[in-house]
Amino acid sequence: MIPEGGVRAWILFEAPSKKNRFFSGKRLALFLRMIIIPIMKLNTEQKRIVWEELASVKSHPTADEVYLMAKARLPRISLATVYRNLDKMADNGEILRLDIPGRKMRFDARTDDHCHLRCECCGSVIDLETEDVDAVLSVLSGLKGKCGVRSFSLELRGLCPACEPETTDD
Repeated sequence: MIPEGGVRAWILFEAPSKKNRFFSGKRLALFLRMIIIPIMKLNTEQKRIVWEELASVKSHPTADEVYLMAKARLPRISLATVYRNLDKMADNGEILRLDIPGRKMRFDARTDDHCHLRCECCGSVIDLETEDVDAVLSVLSGLKGKCGVRSFSLELRGLCPACEPETTDD
C-alpha cells in the first residue's frame, strides 16, 4: 500500500527496511529509471494535454468532449485518465468544475471571476461578458474575505445567441 504523499514517500518509507532489500542501491535506481520516472512523465504529459485541450475552447466541454479532443493528440489516453486529471485540476483550483444538477458536469480552464450563461434550449454554457455583468462581478468580488465569503459562482439562465433567433416569433 502506498501511503499519503505518493510514490516518493513510499520509496523513502520502504527503502530502509531490513526485511525488504529490493529497493536498495542499484535496484532502487533501476526501479526509478525504468518504472517511476516514465510513469511520472506520462502523467505530466497527459495532464498537460488535457489542460491544453480544455484551454483551447470556450465551450465549457464535458469530460467526454475533452477526452475526444485529447485522444486526437494522444491516442492511448483513456477516458478514466481524462476524468482523473480533470478532477485533480479542479480540486487544485487549476480549472473550474461546473456542476449543474441534472446535467453533465462541464469544465472551464478560465478560473478568474466571470459569469456563465446556461442555455435553457440547447444546454450549452457560454461566458457572459458585458459591462453590466462586470459591475455585478465587481460588487461580488468586494465581498470576498467578508462575512465568510471565499468564492462565488454566478450563472444566469436564458438563451444563447444561437438559440435566441429560433424562439422569437415575429
